[in-house]
Order: sequence, then C-alpha cells, then structure tokens
Amino acid sequence: MNPDISVIVPIYKVEAHVRKCIESILAQSFTNIEIILVDDGSPDNSGDICDEYARKDPRVRVIHKENRGVSSARNVGVDMACGRYIGFVDGDDWVEPDMYLTLHEAMREYDADIAHCTHRNVKLTDSIQCAEPENSNCDGGIQVYSREEALLELLNNIKITNLSGDKLYKAELFDGIIYPEGQTYEDWYTVPKLLACAKRIVKVRKIQYYYLRHLNGITGTLNISKRYDFFCAVRERARFIKVNYPQLAAPYAADFIKISLMLCYDLKKADSINSNVCVKEIQDCLREYLPAGLLNKELPLHCKGYLILLGLNMNLYAACKTVIQKIRGGSTNVISV
Repeated sequence: MNPDISVIVPIYKVEAHVRKCIESILAQSFTNIEIILVDDGSPDNSGDICDEYARKDPRVRVIHKENRGVSSARNVGVDMACGRYIGFVDGDDWVEPDMYLTLHEAMREYDADIAHCTHRNVKLTDSIQCAEPENSNCDGGIQVYSREEALLELLNNIKITNLSGDKLYKAELFDGIIYPEGQTYEDWYTVPKLLACAKRIVKVRKIQYYYLRHLNGITGTLNISKRYDFFCAVRERARFIKVNYPQLAAPYAADFIKISLMLCYDLKKADSINSNVCVKEIQDCLREYLPAGLLNKELPLHCKGYLILLGLNMNLYAACKTVIQKIRGGSTNVISV
C-alpha cells in the first residue's frame, strides 16, 4: 500500500537537531506517510543518524548523495516520492503531531491543491531558542484562496508565506517544477510557481511548523552575497508573474522595486568591490523600471521619488535616503536577509 503523504527532509550538518525533526514526523497522528531523508553529503554524523531511524521504522527511507545544496536534495526527494501528497521539513525544524492530519483533512474538505498552516520562527543564538509570540494568524480559523488571491497575499509573506515547509501539496503540482540549484532563496523561486498551478489553496490558521533560524551572534553583519541572491529571487518572481499573470504584474513590480531600493541602499553602505558590483546591476535593472514604475499605482509616492533619484545618481539617492531615515529616527539598516 502506497503512502498518502511523502515528507521530504534535506539533511546537511544538522546532527544537533535532526533527531527532534525526525521524531516529530514519526509522531504524526496521520500514520500513512513515508519519510524521505536526503543526506546531502553531510560531513557530520547526520547521515548515520538517518540510517539509525531507517533501521527502526520501515516508513523511513534514506538517500545518501553528494553535496549539491537543499534544492538538489528536495528535487531528489520529489523524484523518489510515492505519496499522493508531498510535504517538506528542513532537517533542523520540527512539526506538531497533528500537522499532516490537519492539512490532509483540510485539503480533502475544501478540495484544495495546497494546504497551508501557520509557522512560528524560533531564533537560535548561542544555543538558546526563543520563539516569536503568537499573533492573529494562528486563531484556528480557515481561509480558502483562489490562486490569484493567494499570489497577491504572498506579497505580504504573512498569511501566505514564501516557505515550503508550512504547506502540503498535491504531488502532481511538481510536474515540470523543480527547486533551482545554487540559489539561496529557493523557496522564493518555487512557491509562486506552485501556487500558480493550484486551483484552490486552504489556509489553516494554526501553528503547526517550527522554523529554526540560526543567528550565531552575527545578526547585524551585512551579508553581500545573501542580499544579492535575494534580489535575484525577487526579480525572477516578478518576471514569472509578468509573463504568466499579467493582471498581477503591477503589484509584483512594485514589490520588486521597493525591495530592490532597500537592497541597493544597504549594499551601497557596504562600499566594497563586491557590493558595488551588485549595486551597479541592481541600479541598471531598476532603471529599466523607471518609465513604468512611475505610472505604477501600486508603488508608493516616496518610492517613485527614490526611483528617480537612483536613476539620476546612486550617491544622491543614498544621501537623501540617509537624511530621511535620520529625520524619521529610524534605522538605516533597512532589510535583514
């Protein structure tokens, strides 16, 4: 008998957390599942721990492969999956015991292609875990979205998020869709495409997934590579929407411009060879948006002003933004990625 749900877990250097992860999935009240642990060439004992669980429970399958990143591991897992539904859990995250039962029932009751729960961020700094407080997005209620409604809500990244792990998908949605290898923000590339393939999405406003964020005492450090990768992901997302859902192109273009302006400002402050190369590419890209961006009703007026300044001169834009930030009394470190 084939499993109803395949849960795919990429494993890489998570030996301190992987037992909690695996045991949370094995403890599911929905038992007709398979757990595919994809050891992505982990140099620690994570792979051995996976083998240990495979020997103890026949629902656990382990794949050992060379290291090629989380996208490669997920893609391999999808190819090996036998379930009608697919879920993802990162190797250092964990889930509530009723998560997959809750999502499975919601999908069947509302005839949805994707079921979505609420996740909670848990910050790990110096081995101390701190969960973020609950909010109105976890009151236990149900919300059903069309694909266009879900794609619009995705821009806020609250009710519909850019994470893969807080969702359950019909396996057929992955026909022709893979996670992009070599990209840091793989979910931002992939989740919009999966939502675009779904006729109906159901959101269960209940905390079921715990996402562990490793801070390691370097929260305030400017990561040039990650900021550039984030720019690439948001740019690709806007391009995908423009081609496939032109009726949503304006809000996605506005979102891209706002994020790119923030990233460009942060990178300019770094003032290094690498950051200046990134700034030049972002600036050139934003200049392409100048005519349409000024007419975009979804773009706030102050962002249009910033866009004009940046198009004229990067230093002028950075100076004006710094002055405005100081007047408002806000931090000039605009975005954390």
